[in-house]
Formats: sequence, structure tokens, C-alpha cells
Amino acid sequence: MGKVIIAQLKYYLVFILFSVPLSNLTFAIEKSIYGEDNRQDINQYYSEIYQNIGKSVGAMIHDYFIYEGFDNDTQEKFYSIDSNYTLSDNGHRSVCRDEKFAPQKVAAECTGFLIGPKTLITASHCVETKFHCENYKWVFDYNEGQDKISQDAVYSCSRVIKKLSDEENFNYDVAVIELDREVVGRDPLTLSKNYQTQNLDELIIIGHPSGLPKKIADKGIVRYDINEFKFKAELDSFTGNSGSPVFDKKSGLVIGMLTQGERDYEFDVENNCLRPIVCQEGECAGETVMKSDAIEGLLDGTQRVFTAFF
Repeated sequence: MGKVIIAQLKYYLVFILFSVPLSNLTFAIEKSIYGEDNRQDINQYYSEIYQNIGKSVGAMIHDYFIYEGFDNDTQEKFYSIDSNYTLSDNGHRSVCRDEKFAPQKVAAECTGFLIGPKTLITASHCVETKFHCENYKWVFDYNEGQDKISQDAVYSCSRVIKKLSDEENFNYDVAVIELDREVVGRDPLTLSKNYQTQNLDELIIIGHPSGLPKKIADKGIVRYDINEFKFKAELDSFTGNSGSPVFDKKSGLVIGMLTQGERDYEFDVENNCLRPIVCQEGECAGETVMKSDAIEGLLDGTQRVFTAFF
């Protein structure tokens, strides 16, 4: 009887989590599609180099979606992500069933990536309170088709070391998280220094758009520099991509982190569902990327900003 009650409570808590309007959740800063939708499942991408890089990109997932199991063959524990929602069956936020990735489950709220053996960075608005550290895990192998996730791919937030935000001008939006232990089998990503955005030919973004399993999207472009902290780009990204690393495709270096963007979806009245907003080249406001130089400056203290710990 007790197990039944716990299961029911779990269901209702998950329902509440995914029934709250987007504007009230940590993953509410929106993104969009530019021209052709270039998102792909990371494990289907043609470049093994970027598949390997993608292993260091994690999903921020609530504990209610994460279940622990035991493999009798290997005699080892594993985790699985069990969400009651898919992209096309997600309450008032359901995407039309003929859209890309419609049958896939959604569970992630934000994205983050390794910059040290047990240090991860994400967008500050993803960890607004202590609750987001204590009740979420960082899952590095939340991939489509991967039912069993190794214990070495799931980590807890030990503490938020730094949380830096500029609510007036939105110039910076970054949080540094210490994980509960050193990450196994994944290398920290390298933040590029002293690059010029006008020299970047193609951008890549890796993350969890709309809470989906890990996706990679290439063929991104830089639009223009906004200031010393951020630039505008055209990247196929959505809610859930906040904290995603943005790469210079040629070098594989992180040149920024996604923090803001366009509105994700528009309502299809005829079919009573949502469709991604498609912006042609040069249209829409563009996605906001915080520069890696700015992130480095904030992390090493050369930029004078408010710092909070919890």
C-alpha cells in the first residue's frame, strides 16, 4: 500500500512540474529554429569527434524522473529516465505528432557541461535556488534509445560555487556547480580564449532542447557582437538548451554558452497543437550566447560582479 501511495505522489508531482506555465520554470528562456531544423540525436551524428565531445554535456533532470535498477547480467546498478511525457503528449505544451522528435520523451530542464574533473557550468537561471541543487541530478548519457544509464553517468549537485547574473542588462548568466564526485570517462571541455566572432564560419550547439534526449545542431552562424559579454547567433535551440555549450566547429573549442533566445513554438489552431517557430536567415532576434572570454573573466574574478553561494 505504501509503495502505491508513493508512486501516486510521484506521478502527481511530475504532473505539477510539467503543468506549470513555462514562464514560471527554470527553463523558461526561449529559443527557436533557423531555416532547416539541423537538430540530430547525438549518437546519430556523423562525427565521432563531436559524439565524444558530447559525452561531457549533461542534462539537469529532476529526481522524480530518475529510477535506479539492477542488471542481473552485469551485477551492477543502473539508472533509467522514466518520464510520463513525450514531446507530443505533454499537456498544454504538446507538439504536433508529425513534428520532429514528437514520440521522444522529455525530462531535462537545462543543459550544462564539464569544465573540470567535478566542476560543471550552466546558466544561472537554471539553478535559481538551493532547491535546484538538492533535487536534481546531472545526467551525461540521457540519449535517445539508451534505456540503461551507468552510475558513472549520473551525478548530484554538491554545491553551487558561484552564481553570477545580471538581471538589469542580462550580460551574464552563469553558475558554477561542484558535483558530488569526479566524473568518470569524460573530459572537461576547453573554453576558447581571444577569438574573434567574425572569424567563425560555423557553430555547433549540444544540449537538450525542449527537455529531449541529447541533440546536436550544426550549421549555426554568428550574427553580430552585442558587447564584450555576449553575441547573437542563429542556432537551432529551444527551452532546455539553456547552459548548452556553443562550439567553433573547426576547432571543437567552446566559444560560448547559450542563455537566451526566441520564442519556441506557435499554436496550430487547426490541429490543436504546437509547431516550432521557423525563422529564415536574418529574421527574428537571434539567440544570445555568452562569450567564453566573458565566462573565463567572471570565473577567475577579473570581472567585478555579484557572487552568491549555496
